[in-house]
Amino acid sequence: MRSRELGGVGLLEAMVTKSQNWEAVPGFSPDTGKYVPLNLDHWLRDHKILEDGKSRGAKDLPASDIESLGGTEQRIVDWVNQRGRNCRDIVATYLSDVERLLANMDRDEDLDDTARQVGEKAQNGKRELEKQADSRINAMAPREEAMRHASRDFEHFRQENRLTRPPDYSHRRNSAWWISGALLFEVALNASLLMEVSPFGFMGSFGQMGLISLLNVVLLGLAMGTLLRQVNHVHLGRKLLAVLGGLVLLSAAIAFNLLVGHFRDSMQAVANAPATELFVIGDDALQRFLAQPFSWDAFQSLLLALLGLAFFLFGGFEWLRRDDPYPGYGQRDRQLLKEQQSYAAAYDQSQSALGQTFKEYEGWLKDERHKLRIQQDRYRELVVRCQGIRENYPTNLQQYQYDLDYLLEAWRTANRDARSTPPPSHFAAKVQIDPGVLLAPDFSPPADNSMDHRETLRNQVHEAISQLQEDYNRLRRRFKRIDELSDGKREL
Repeated sequence: MRSRELGGVGLLEAMVTKSQNWEAVPGFSPDTGKYVPLNLDHWLRDHKILEDGKSRGAKDLPASDIESLGGTEQRIVDWVNQRGRNCRDIVATYLSDVERLLANMDRDEDLDDTARQVGEKAQNGKRELEKQADSRINAMAPREEAMRHASRDFEHFRQENRLTRPPDYSHRRNSAWWISGALLFEVALNASLLMEVSPFGFMGSFGQMGLISLLNVVLLGLAMGTLLRQVNHVHLGRKLLAVLGGLVLLSAAIAFNLLVGHFRDSMQAVANAPATELFVIGDDALQRFLAQPFSWDAFQSLLLALLGLAFFLFGGFEWLRRDDPYPGYGQRDRQLLKEQQSYAAAYDQSQSALGQTFKEYEGWLKDERHKLRIQQDRYRELVVRCQGIRENYPTNLQQYQYDLDYLLEAWRTANRDARSTPPPSHFAAKVQIDPGVLLAPDFSPPADNSMDHRETLRNQVHEAISQLQEDYNRLRRRFKRIDELSDGKREL
């Protein structure tokens, strides 16, 4: 509460105007709500009270026959009384301002407006959550159906092919690197074996061997890996066809690589005639292969054929490891995983959007509940503080009688010690402070009529929050999890 609201600044200025003797020294601070005691020794020193007493005592003033207060004594009494009255005015203004503030806090019409706003906000939150849930569920329907279909297809495939183990294509990425490395390595080795008989040198041989390696590792290797995977099929007919196809493919690969070896012999035979056309070399290699398929003129030609066959077999093995050993199993698993990931992303996005809307409305309701709690605490705190100020008023204002006695006795003692004649008889009399100063100001806070209303409203807000949470949890459960849509295949 600002000091101006509680009359602090205005009253201090008024007190300065009222004090005709010395400057105002407030006895109560509206900013802190505490009484301010007077530092007596500092006040005596600052206003040279002892010096004044000595000076007047040296002149034997006041005269010994004076029976009433006068001069500095009267000014001390007037000042202490004035300070007490000023203190009472400040306290009274402070308590009065708090009464008005409490009255403004105790307005039922404001609470009625808050209650209406709370009800409207709770209803709007429920409608917004339901609207958003319906919209998101409709948008997710195609993904849900795609995932259901992929899950049913996957489980049907497993049952039809009597598969109980999970798919395994853990070597998929590594196999891609091995196939690429084998392709490049075969090209380099074959080119090094062919370059000494090729009229085009290493680079020309590199291009020719690149085509040969591509056929060995990629085309024939892929075909062999596919046939090897079909051998694992549950149906006997497909097994037999895969075995026959593999034997035919193996024979073709052997024949091709034998022909490659004879091709090198043919190139070596015409090494000194670079103008020889390529189809002539190829015809000669074919004649050599048909005449003596396992006979070569050079060891390098045999090595070239063996390397080609070895890389073909290695490529077939790695192509088999690129996927699950059972045909089609890994592909269906990846398709299902793709649909699950797509659905999971939409599910998370929908949950996040719904949660954000919920937090927005819940946050508003919690803020209103917190405001009501703060108002209640503030009301009680102000009442308790002001009641304490009023209850402590007599105790603190009794101190003014002690201040008056102390200040007068200090002046009289200084005066008495400096005198050459007896002091006046009234020096021995005790001066009483103004009785009106000791009367505590009234503090009558408004009846706490709205506290029950405010507490009821807080309970309504709490119930609205609880209902909103229930609605949110109910709507969240409308979004089916992956394990509820699939047949228990996997969870992300």
